[in-house]
Amino acid sequence: MSTSASLELTQSLFTSGARAAGIIFLRASYFLAIPQLARDIPGGTPSIHGGDSGAPLVIYRTNPGTSQFQEYQQLNVPGGEDAEFFQLGDRTFLATASIRSGADPTFDSNVDSCIFEWDGEKMEEFQCVPTWGGKQWHYFNLADRHFLALAQGQGETAEQPTAPITINSTIFEWNGDNFEPFQIIPSLMGYNWLHFSLENRDFLAYADQYNLSSIYEWKEDKFVPFQALDGVGGRAFEFFSAHGRTLLAFSLIGSDSVVYQWTGESFEHYQTLEGIGGREFALIEDNNTSYLLHIKFLQGDLENPDTSMTSIIYRVDQDGLKVAGDFATFGGTDVSTFSQDGKTFVVTSESLTEDLRFRQDSHVYQFVTQKPEKAGDAKRSLSQKSHGRFKREDAYVVPEFMSLFSAYTGGPSGIGAKYQNISTDARATNPLLVASDQSMVLYPGNGEDPVVLDYRLGVAGFIELTAVSHLGPAVASLAEVYEAQPESDEWKGLARQLLNATQAARNVNSEALWKDTLKIEAYQGRESKIADMINYACDLTSRLLKAVLADPSKLNAKFVRENYLNATGGEFNAAVPINKVMTATFFLSALDGAIQTHNILKDQDIDWTKIMVLINGKLGRQTAGVVMSSNTLAQMFLKSNPELTPDRIYIAPHGTVPNTTDRSVEHLRSYETELRRLWASTRGYVDLAGKMFEGYPAYSVATSALPVVNWTTPSVSELPAISGPDDWLALTTRVRVTLEDPRQPLSGSITDYATQQIFEAGWNSTKIVVPGLDNVDYKTAQANLVT
Repeated sequence: MSTSASLELTQSLFTSGARAAGIIFLRASYFLAIPQLARDIPGGTPSIHGGDSGAPLVIYRTNPGTSQFQEYQQLNVPGGEDAEFFQLGDRTFLATASIRSGADPTFDSNVDSCIFEWDGEKMEEFQCVPTWGGKQWHYFNLADRHFLALAQGQGETAEQPTAPITINSTIFEWNGDNFEPFQIIPSLMGYNWLHFSLENRDFLAYADQYNLSSIYEWKEDKFVPFQALDGVGGRAFEFFSAHGRTLLAFSLIGSDSVVYQWTGESFEHYQTLEGIGGREFALIEDNNTSYLLHIKFLQGDLENPDTSMTSIIYRVDQDGLKVAGDFATFGGTDVSTFSQDGKTFVVTSESLTEDLRFRQDSHVYQFVTQKPEKAGDAKRSLSQKSHGRFKREDAYVVPEFMSLFSAYTGGPSGIGAKYQNISTDARATNPLLVASDQSMVLYPGNGEDPVVLDYRLGVAGFIELTAVSHLGPAVASLAEVYEAQPESDEWKGLARQLLNATQAARNVNSEALWKDTLKIEAYQGRESKIADMINYACDLTSRLLKAVLADPSKLNAKFVRENYLNATGGEFNAAVPINKVMTATFFLSALDGAIQTHNILKDQDIDWTKIMVLINGKLGRQTAGVVMSSNTLAQMFLKSNPELTPDRIYIAPHGTVPNTTDRSVEHLRSYETELRRLWASTRGYVDLAGKMFEGYPAYSVATSALPVVNWTTPSVSELPAISGPDDWLALTTRVRVTLEDPRQPLSGSITDYATQQIFEAGWNSTKIVVPGLDNVDYKTAQANLVT
């Protein structure tokens, strides 16, 4: 019985005119490069040849151990057509091809195509090559020689470039310092290459739009013509072996694609792959079976083409390639694969919506195969219809109902998308604040330039205080490690590591460090107290670690709790609980964050009644900050800006977080449309519900009073109310809740309280009391510690 294959959507990527999907595994993560041909010009006429070529190439990166991509870097690659990762020894490069620059109606095919090199943290420009309508790069090596083949050209009717640029496709060779021209391949409009070895011979297949595509063979230090292939409109190749046959698949755009078989002397026709619009291939090996994915670009008149295509998954059987499944693509341009945790994933770059707009998502899928239990089941396996991405295993989808489904949710031409566009346009002038755990970006609206506002990392003192706040959990966790594996000495190494780090921090800590080096506005006047608190915390921690290393029987939760966290025991004569230190550090960090953000935002002339706030990405641990009450940024905004109401804040854990390493206005603006659409489309559903269900109870964010705790309270479901800076039952309970409640970020136990206090004090930090710091004599407590 035949095995079917399908693709299950795992992620959509916000792209515009995406033309390729280059993948490499680097530093425990997959990096994905997607060059973008163009972005839409507002009010411009839809056209596959139009748009603004200034869309950047986007590099995505997976979180280690996952298949989910997050944007990592953008590169200036105008009119992006290709992205080819390759490595030379321990150096990693990315070759990019640019077909044009400029914006409709004025374009220039005379544009450099640049090669970038990885510097350990990001891609930096390495070498730029003059090109004329650059299409594709292909890296390969012959023994110790390294080559980059460039496919380029604009056809015989195009304006011809002047020297030294040529329209001919060119093979470059690495000379030890850079790439230099090695060999010219006659061409009109080069599209692609593929190097492969066969019977100790090296071949290079070359695809051309107007000339016959050809296979070249390496002989006498150059490539010479070996065999011409049938048909014009060549796009791509895939070389593979299966069932004793050596095969070369050849994709064509304007006619059926072809699979050739090696006879020992040449490649002869083996099978026709029916259907026009072919663009690229990818090969997948799954359970000793080969599958060939063939992505389709478009069909019909180029002035009014059909971009909604059905791309094909072929299963390579003994008697030929058989259709095993299909998947929908919209202007599909490339398909690549990668593996994670034993699963195969597929990335499709897609470039044009059905109405010829460039703003079309690209997609990441998991590749899935299934063998029907009986013959009749084969026709019931789901293959995606050309107008949707709906997929369910073992479910037959009635085409008429798929059309009905698509009328509302079927991509950019659906009613839902149209309504989202209207909702977004109606709020185009509203200010938008996009916040994450690293930074904030303010889009003022009305055409004003966006600005990056730093928050947390990069703000002086954050890491220093956070490190001290981690002492309590670190010691408690060490006790758990010992209890789980008392026979192992691993815990001793961890204890010594923590002891050495604690003593090193203690040695550099001083009032001068906080007053003269870190110089934090929010802490002015408290530098001496902060230094004393840290000295005490480090000294008490060091004494405890030395004690348990000398007597491991003391390393248990009860001893740590009594003599360290609660400081009720007499082992070290500790007078101040580490619990108070943790609360003080959390309060100080929240205080600084609130003041820093207030100082930056107060000069921005923001109308808080109209602002749209997005809190995107992970905030703390993976499960934290997903609701308003547990999101520290939301609480900071609400407590410090009374005009801001909760309904103007949306939390989007999977929303795009702008990469702020590049702070140029152009770079920041590249995110604005997507981010405004996210907020406005979410609000659009709220507006729609109010009109659809008028008269029924409406939703509102819970604003009920926080629970009040006493010593008989068994548990709480929210952070308890704090009656004042000496309410240590509530303050310490909050620290416990942030550990137990997965919604809470670990450092968020007191953010709302700290922000409320500084707001009510008129942003004057001298008028508030810092719990665990201002009313505690740490210098005396430190002096009274005993070993």
